[in-house]
Amino acid sequence: MGRTHNAAGSRRERVGQHAIEGFLFGLLFTVTAWVANPGGIAAFPQAGGPAPMNFGNQEVGTHSPGHSFKLFNTGATVLVFHTVQATANFGETDTCKPSVPVGGNCEISVTFDPTTVGPLTGTLTVTTNAVGPPYIVKLSGTGTTSPPTVSPVSLSYGDEAVGGTSAPQEVTLTNNAALSLTVTRVSASSGWTQTNNCQPSVAPKANCIIKVSFQPASGGQLNGTLTINDYANDSPQTVALDGIGAAPAVRLSEAILNFSGQSVSTTSSSKSVTLTNTGNATLTNLTITASGDFAQTNNCGASVGASGSCKIDVTFTPTAKGNRTGAVTFTDNASGSPQQVSLRGTGGGAAKARLSTASLTFSGQPGSANNSSQSVTLTNTGDETLTNLIINASGDFAQTNNCADSLAASASCTINVTFKSTGNGNRTGALTFTDNASDSPQSVSLSGTAATAGGVLLSTSNLTFPNQPVGTRSSSPQVTVQNTTNQPVNITTIVIGGANNGDFSLMHNCGNSLASSAACQITVTFNPSAAGTRAASVIIVDDAANSPQMISLTGTGVGP
Repeated sequence: MGRTHNAAGSRRERVGQHAIEGFLFGLLFTVTAWVANPGGIAAFPQAGGPAPMNFGNQEVGTHSPGHSFKLFNTGATVLVFHTVQATANFGETDTCKPSVPVGGNCEISVTFDPTTVGPLTGTLTVTTNAVGPPYIVKLSGTGTTSPPTVSPVSLSYGDEAVGGTSAPQEVTLTNNAALSLTVTRVSASSGWTQTNNCQPSVAPKANCIIKVSFQPASGGQLNGTLTINDYANDSPQTVALDGIGAAPAVRLSEAILNFSGQSVSTTSSSKSVTLTNTGNATLTNLTITASGDFAQTNNCGASVGASGSCKIDVTFTPTAKGNRTGAVTFTDNASGSPQQVSLRGTGGGAAKARLSTASLTFSGQPGSANNSSQSVTLTNTGDETLTNLIINASGDFAQTNNCADSLAASASCTINVTFKSTGNGNRTGALTFTDNASDSPQSVSLSGTAATAGGVLLSTSNLTFPNQPVGTRSSSPQVTVQNTTNQPVNITTIVIGGANNGDFSLMHNCGNSLASSAACQITVTFNPSAAGTRAASVIIVDDAANSPQMISLTGTGVGP
């Protein structure tokens, strides 16, 4: 009985001892401080268990520093640790398992190991052979990640020929996170192409290169975007792209050229079209052709620079009567090639004046008619009557004709022109034809030289000065004095006479005698003394048959 009693008592004592030890351990665990790593001390409140542990922000894929604390076994028996375990996103290491002897201690260190972005929670659970529930520590922290970056954030390519490809420019994609960055797609807007070494992923803290080239399909300013799709929170990342598509552009000054009635097998006067390259690149491979009864000439060459222009002249030579059509066609490297100008014309049904000469030249003496006339033939080369015909001669010239006021198709008439000079020197005029032909009026230029036989010839018989401020001197025109005789001419005087002779001055190199066929110069200057018209004359007195010779002087003084 004693042994039984003693055995039962021993069992009761041991149970009581474990209870006391568990109580003491629990009490000690309740009031003992957690000895943490540098950064702070977390302590169990005296009631309710250990305080929560907050790790703050931690980059996903990395481990935080450990938060550590010690446990002391103040009981009378070995403290056995069944479990020391942290939930997902947290980790623990300890020196507690499998047991801590009486009077000993161990250390538990907890880390935050986030696998996702955002607020995360968990627990640290400690179970032992001590009496009582497991000890649970609440854990929390926020998983963060560094977004990827691209550099540069924009690319500019300047001018690139349409259809061409620029040299590539590089964009660097940097993965700033501690986890691999999965890149699902890299794309560029139309007009750009890209190659890259970013897919399928970029290693942690590494980078990759995207090479982007500009391939404009149209001219002008072009804008686009390089887009990078990945698993980062800020996906997609973008890079702005811009460039200028360099392309020629053709603008024609005329869309249609119309030619009026033109006699069959005769060529019209030309009409023009201007081609302008309004683009920002050279127009090349240019060919220009005309079709139908039309022909063209041009100064364009095979290329026209940006903003340059050239001229195309078109003529019409109908091969039959009636409406005739054709086109000038431009083939080149511009958008819209080939370009065209429509051509329209009417064959036949028109009068056309043709003159046998473009000019007549006469010689004679002042005041007398040249008895030998010169003729001009007018022919109507059209197939309709030339009507409303008026013929006039101007200057020191006169005309007579047998043309009447109309001229039938293919008919001709003659105009006789005579010269009667009203002064010395060169004399000019024109024979003018006004009619119903498309190129009316037509004209023949007339010129003649008047010289007194055996006398002195002046290059001009009058000088007219432009407006000249009062009190200032004009420029000094010259008059040539020519001895046309076969013997010397003795010069008596060369003076200025007339009402305003003081407003003019002269110089000459004629001397007292002028040899046969020799010439000298008279220079006259205008220096008006008053405003208004001023007039005088240069008077040359000599022993020539036509002495004296005179040069009329006229000028206008301009007052302040």
